[in-house]
Amino acid sequence: MDDVTAEVELPESLRRLWSRAGPAKERRTNLSLERIVSAAIEIADTEGLAALSMARLADRLGSAPMSLYRHVVSKEELYDFMIDAAAGELGATVTNDWRAGLTAWIADLMAIYRRHPWILQLPLTRPPLEPGQLDWLERGLRVQQATPLTMTEKMGIVLTLVEYARGHAAIANSLEGADASFGLPLPYGQLLARLVDESRFPMLTAAVDAGVFEPPPADPETDLQDDLQFGLNLILDGVAALIHSKA
Repeated sequence: MDDVTAEVELPESLRRLWSRAGPAKERRTNLSLERIVSAAIEIADTEGLAALSMARLADRLGSAPMSLYRHVVSKEELYDFMIDAAAGELGATVTNDWRAGLTAWIADLMAIYRRHPWILQLPLTRPPLEPGQLDWLERGLRVQQATPLTMTEKMGIVLTLVEYARGHAAIANSLEGADASFGLPLPYGQLLARLVDESRFPMLTAAVDAGVFEPPPADPETDLQDDLQFGLNLILDGVAALIHSKA
């Protein structure tokens, strides 16, 4: 990594993250980068990303706002540290079964998105470069190591799964705590039944008649898990077909 940083000018937040990848060398002080990042994550988890400000963070830590800037130079840099810390929660996935490995990997990723929904609110301004995120990316590729797929194909599978997980998590988070009508005058299925007509929307009409848009009778969390697994199986079945074609 030293050779790379000597040739390429990394953003300050990345340089600091990689310099801290080894044993911690924090000064002996009550205010440390770890405490700041941990407190910031707690605020974002419990109150939402919009509630996180340097002033709010300083108040949580019992510190002056200017003291924070000795450890983080901006809120954007703080976000980098927060994402890296959250990515570090992804457990190691060790298996020779690519399907079981990718399933466990996505389950861990979904758990992070559910614990830290603010991650989905941050813009994707660049590919992952933080140590924690690269560890996570490495695991997604490693579980495919025994397959005959090319590295380009393996990376494509990882990116497809991430896009699917992010989209599903965003929907799940938006529905969190919502009632059956989602603030509408009637439940969605009943509204569609009034709005669509069979001549213009024959397939939607059939879906309404089949009860597709009715509130699920089961626990909403279980229903979302079933939806996640259904889509995941479709993707992994496609991966299995690709592997079979190469075998």
